[in-house]
Amino acid sequence: MKHIFTFFTVFFFFIDISTKRFFEHRLSINETIIVIPEWLQWTLIHNTGMSFGLGAGHTTFIIILQVLVIVLVIYFKWTFKPTSFIEKLSFSLIIAGGLGNLYDRFLLGYVIDFISFRWWPAIFNFADIEIRLGMILLMVSIIKRHLNKTSTTIKVD
Repeated sequence: MKHIFTFFTVFFFFIDISTKRFFEHRLSINETIIVIPEWLQWTLIHNTGMSFGLGAGHTTFIIILQVLVIVLVIYFKWTFKPTSFIEKLSFSLIIAGGLGNLYDRFLLGYVIDFISFRWWPAIFNFADIEIRLGMILLMVSIIKRHLNKTSTTIKVD
């Protein structure tokens, strides 16, 4: 279990990069394929911004910001010292997703997005899912750690 963090980080990075390349070669820009009518579709876009296209056109700034955030997450992982499988998985997801989008932005100048839910206002990719899922798992883990720590320090006489 010692190298599980590295394995999952590489695995999730590969999933993100390979799905982006798959759709980049199968779809034209703004082309849509309906997967589940009225619910899920694949729509290829090149996102020069961050979430919801914020900061579009400021690639250098976004790259610097992404590098800083990834370094901070790695530092937090190092100081947090994840012990459970879920904690290690959450850091792997966050870092792999960050690296996946950084890789695209650095190499291409934009991020490849292709997942579109009819009811959601943005188009995204697996890196975005990895980052958000990792953050949710990490928050739950931190809360659980805090609750366990608090419950073990309460004395009952």
